[in-house]
Amino acid sequence: MRYNNHFDNQFPSAGNIEFNVYKETLKKSMKEKYYKIVTDFEFSEEEYIENIEIFIEVHFPIVLDEGYLSPEHFKTFCGLFMIPYTEIADEYYLFVLGDYAKAILDKRKALDYTQKELAKEINISIVDIYKFESYLKYPTRKQYKKLFK
Repeated sequence: MRYNNHFDNQFPSAGNIEFNVYKETLKKSMKEKYYKIVTDFEFSEEEYIENIEIFIEVHFPIVLDEGYLSPEHFKTFCGLFMIPYTEIADEYYLFVLGDYAKAILDKRKALDYTQKELAKEINISIVDIYKFESYLKYPTRKQYKKLFK
């Protein structure tokens, strides 16, 4: 039997605190990475913050890669502001939102490597190489750098 039900919503639980800290960290990271880009398209800070809060609520959980949104979330984020993603995408986003699997396969074939040899050469698992070439997984930013730098 539970007592003091009227106190349940008065004090934040550890889970709520962690969730709120995560959301605030996410907002901060997104502001650092995307605020200048979006405001260059003449959105106000208020519009930016309002849309970011909606974006986080709708798309939670959001996993960041070196502080950046996943490719799918990046496209959705751009759509939220009605900005074509190709206008603000960096080299990585353009790569993974293009035909990344073919590019990785072409690179491997140009080097005359098997998946196993490429995996060993750049220190990425053979399973990941297979998944990249099969459109099953995007490379992370770190993996992209290993593949193409």
